[in-house]
Amino acid sequence: MIKAWLFDEMFRLDRLCLTIDGTQGEWGAGDSIAAEEELPPPPANVAAKSGNGRITITWDPVPDAMYYNLYFQTTKGVMIKPSELTRPIASADDFKSVIGVNKEKGTCLEGARSPFVHDDLANGTCYHYVVTVVTQKGESPESQEVMAIPSPYLLAMSIGREGVDDGEFSSPTGITLDKDGNIYVADTDNHSIQKFDKSGKFLARWGGDPSSQEGSFYYPRGLVVGPRDVLYIADSGNNRIQKFDLDGNVMQAWGKFGFAWRGADLGKFDVPWGLATDTEGNLYVSDTSNARIQKFT
Repeated sequence: MIKAWLFDEMFRLDRLCLTIDGTQGEWGAGDSIAAEEELPPPPANVAAKSGNGRITITWDPVPDAMYYNLYFQTTKGVMIKPSELTRPIASADDFKSVIGVNKEKGTCLEGARSPFVHDDLANGTCYHYVVTVVTQKGESPESQEVMAIPSPYLLAMSIGREGVDDGEFSSPTGITLDKDGNIYVADTDNHSIQKFDKSGKFLARWGGDPSSQEGSFYYPRGLVVGPRDVLYIADSGNNRIQKFDLDGNVMQAWGKFGFAWRGADLGKFDVPWGLATDTEGNLYVSDTSNARIQKFT
């Protein structure tokens, strides 16, 4: 009969005792013992995909895997910590594999297989995962940590990245659609408006250089397509509203800076931002720093 026990203190190997057929031997911390480097490598390419009340976790198979353990928790840092472990080994030749790991943090789902569907989860809660593989050599270190947030709304499309070129954004703030599904984005820090089709393909861009000239912008933020196929844009840094057709041609601009606390007249703005229209084509403007809403017909 072969048994082995591992004792550790402050994350260091203290002593390993091996009993084989009634003969006991001891190895101290200074003796040469193959440890974690003999364990199998962790699973690679771990990924988590969100669903409605569920998350699907996938990973690449590991040779000679007997099964996998999936560990999760709702805070970052699912990690393996050495702990006191009593673990029988199969033979004297497998003596080195006695050094294993287990989870101090996270809930273990033992015997998981890829793809693994983790269901009955709370939508809107962030779940963090790592995966280990168990072979005859023992349990591997943890994989790279991944996370996902289950939601009834699934990501269908993503447009753009950070930058200054067509199709790229810097602090995009406002977004609106026309009746054909074309997408208009207020690319605020790039002082421009970008237009995409409903599949996300770039179509057009106007503005770009910060300016107070009509048709140009200085930190545009809100925008809305009205019922008469016109595009209203809150040109916030210039404290005005601009009106365009859907091809980017400027039709009208109005407004200038005015601070209501000092008796600013109607039609003046201090950082106009949100815009909305009604079915009759009236335009509503949130005059942000003046703490008021203005309506235009």
